[in-house]
Amino acid sequence: MERGDSCVPRYLKRLYANYQNMKFRHTAALALVGWYLMTPPVTKTCPPQGFPCTTNVDVNAPLNRWHVDMHFDSAEECDERATSLHSHWSGENSNAGSLEAFLAAVDGHAQCVASDDPRLAK
Repeated sequence: MERGDSCVPRYLKRLYANYQNMKFRHTAALALVGWYLMTPPVTKTCPPQGFPCTTNVDVNAPLNRWHVDMHFDSAEECDERATSLHSHWSGENSNAGSLEAFLAAVDGHAQCVASDDPRLAK
Protein backbone atom coordinates (compact mmCIF):
# COMPACT_ATOMS: atom_id res chain seq x y z
CA MET A 1 0.00 0.00 0.00
CA GLU A 2 1.15 3.53 -0.59
CA ARG A 3 0.79 6.95 0.98
CA GLY A 4 -2.63 7.72 2.32
CA ASP A 5 -3.16 4.19 3.48
CA SER A 6 -4.04 5.39 6.97
CA CYS A 7 -7.65 5.36 5.75
CA VAL A 8 -7.40 1.69 4.81
CA PRO A 9 -8.78 -0.69 7.43
CA ARG A 10 -6.21 -2.80 9.24
CA TYR A 11 -7.70 -6.11 8.05
CA LEU A 12 -7.25 -5.02 4.42
CA LYS A 13 -3.61 -4.19 5.11
CA ARG A 14 -3.11 -7.67 6.59
CA LEU A 15 -4.94 -9.26 3.69
CA TYR A 16 -2.74 -7.43 1.20
CA ALA A 17 0.43 -8.38 3.10
CA ASN A 18 -0.65 -12.05 3.17
CA TYR A 19 -1.36 -11.91 -0.56
CA GLN A 20 2.12 -10.52 -1.29
CA ASN A 21 3.73 -13.17 0.93
CA MET A 22 1.72 -15.93 -0.75
CA LYS A 23 2.80 -14.75 -4.21
CA PHE A 24 6.44 -14.84 -3.11
CA ARG A 25 6.13 -18.36 -1.64
CA HIS A 26 4.37 -19.64 -4.76
CA THR A 27 7.08 -18.21 -6.98
CA ALA A 28 9.77 -19.69 -4.75
CA ALA A 29 8.08 -23.09 -4.88
CA LEU A 30 7.96 -22.99 -8.68
CA ALA A 31 11.65 -22.18 -8.78
CA LEU A 32 12.41 -25.35 -6.79
CA VAL A 33 10.82 -27.64 -9.37
CA GLY A 34 13.47 -29.52 -11.27
CA TRP A 35 13.33 -32.11 -13.99
CA TYR A 36 14.43 -35.72 -13.86
CA LEU A 37 15.57 -37.79 -16.80
CA MET A 38 14.17 -41.18 -15.85
CA THR A 39 14.69 -44.65 -17.27
CA PRO A 40 12.52 -47.73 -16.76
CA PRO A 41 13.45 -50.38 -14.19
CA VAL A 42 15.33 -53.46 -15.26
CA THR A 43 14.69 -56.93 -13.88
CA LYS A 44 17.05 -59.86 -14.17
CA THR A 45 15.70 -63.40 -13.95
CA CYS A 46 17.98 -66.40 -13.66
CA PRO A 47 16.88 -70.04 -13.67
CA PRO A 48 17.95 -72.32 -10.78
CA GLN A 49 21.03 -73.44 -12.74
CA GLY A 50 22.08 -69.78 -12.96
CA PHE A 51 22.42 -69.57 -16.73
CA PRO A 52 21.20 -68.18 -19.07
CA CYS A 53 19.69 -65.18 -17.30
CA THR A 54 17.17 -62.92 -18.98
CA THR A 55 17.05 -59.17 -18.53
CA ASN A 56 13.82 -57.27 -19.07
CA VAL A 57 13.17 -53.55 -19.34
CA ASP A 58 9.80 -52.83 -17.71
CA VAL A 59 8.51 -49.81 -19.63
CA ASN A 60 5.03 -50.33 -18.14
CA ALA A 61 6.19 -50.05 -14.52
CA PRO A 62 4.70 -47.22 -12.42
CA LEU A 63 6.78 -44.06 -12.61
CA ASN A 64 7.78 -44.26 -8.94
CA ARG A 65 9.77 -47.43 -9.79
CA TRP A 66 11.73 -45.77 -12.61
CA HIS A 67 15.31 -44.63 -12.00
CA VAL A 68 16.43 -41.01 -11.87
CA ASP A 69 19.47 -40.90 -14.14
CA MET A 70 20.03 -37.15 -14.28
CA HIS A 71 18.62 -33.94 -12.78
CA PHE A 72 18.08 -30.73 -14.74
CA ASP A 73 17.02 -27.21 -13.83
CA SER A 74 14.75 -26.83 -16.85
CA ALA A 75 12.49 -28.98 -18.98
CA GLU A 76 14.33 -27.79 -22.08
CA GLU A 77 17.69 -29.12 -20.82
CA CYS A 78 16.12 -32.44 -19.92
CA ASP A 79 14.34 -32.75 -23.28
CA GLU A 80 17.58 -32.03 -25.14
CA ARG A 81 19.35 -34.84 -23.29
CA ALA A 82 16.45 -37.27 -23.79
CA THR A 83 16.36 -36.45 -27.51
CA SER A 84 20.10 -37.03 -27.82
CA LEU A 85 19.77 -40.41 -26.07
CA HIS A 86 16.87 -41.45 -28.29
CA SER A 87 18.68 -40.44 -31.47
CA HIS A 88 21.92 -42.10 -30.33
CA TRP A 89 20.22 -45.45 -29.75
CA SER A 90 18.03 -45.43 -32.84
CA GLY A 91 19.35 -46.85 -36.08
CA GLU A 92 22.68 -48.68 -36.19
CA ASN A 93 23.41 -48.61 -32.45
CA SER A 94 20.19 -50.42 -31.57
CA ASN A 95 21.27 -53.50 -33.55
CA ALA A 96 24.79 -53.77 -32.15
CA GLY A 97 25.91 -56.29 -29.51
CA SER A 98 23.77 -57.40 -26.59
CA LEU A 99 25.00 -54.66 -24.25
CA GLU A 100 24.23 -51.98 -26.83
CA ALA A 101 20.79 -53.48 -27.50
CA PHE A 102 20.11 -53.47 -23.76
CA LEU A 103 21.18 -49.83 -23.38
CA ALA A 104 19.07 -48.93 -26.41
CA ALA A 105 16.04 -50.48 -24.71
CA VAL A 106 16.65 -48.63 -21.45
CA ASP A 107 17.76 -45.22 -22.74
CA GLY A 108 15.40 -45.38 -25.70
CA HIS A 109 12.51 -45.14 -23.24
CA ALA A 110 14.02 -42.37 -21.10
CA GLN A 111 11.61 -39.56 -20.33
CA CYS A 112 11.62 -36.23 -18.55
CA VAL A 113 9.48 -35.86 -15.45
CA ALA A 114 8.96 -32.82 -13.22
CA SER A 115 10.32 -33.38 -9.73
CA ASP A 116 6.91 -32.52 -8.26
CA ASP A 117 5.00 -34.97 -10.47
CA PRO A 118 2.47 -36.74 -8.21
CA ARG A 119 3.12 -40.08 -9.95
CA LEU A 120 6.54 -40.16 -8.27
CA ALA A 121 4.98 -40.27 -4.81
CA LYS A 122 2.54 -43.14 -5.38
